[in-house]
Amino acid sequence: MVDFKTGSAKALRTKDVANGRGLQPVLYAMAMRKLGAGATAISLLTRNEPLEEQVQLDDVLQDEALFRSLETMHRGGIFGMKGDAEKEYGFSPVYPLATRFVPPYILEAKWALVHGGMPGDEEDDA
Repeated sequence: MVDFKTGSAKALRTKDVANGRGLQPVLYAMAMRKLGAGATAISLLTRNEPLEEQVQLDDVLQDEALFRSLETMHRGGIFGMKGDAEKEYGFSPVYPLATRFVPPYILEAKWALVHGGMPGDEEDDA
């Protein structure tokens, strides 16, 4: 499964998916698996990088903490966005009413409660 990015996306790693990056292509890969695909790899492809397998779907599916977090968000309907939803200067797209800016200190506290520790505390699995 290849997700083509027109911007400057970095190669995807299993650690990135565990931290919530690359979930859209993971969902695509899960749909492909449901339709009968066997071994499924997920890759983000940009214009200037060669195509190579980056993450195996089977590895992602073993991450119970990731799916537990997604289930918690699904059941509670609680989502947060990190970053500026409304910028005073520069590009600021119109977001749906349900998408609001959540201050970083709240997201970091929530991360610590859900995952234990702060974002980025994990060891690199490069």
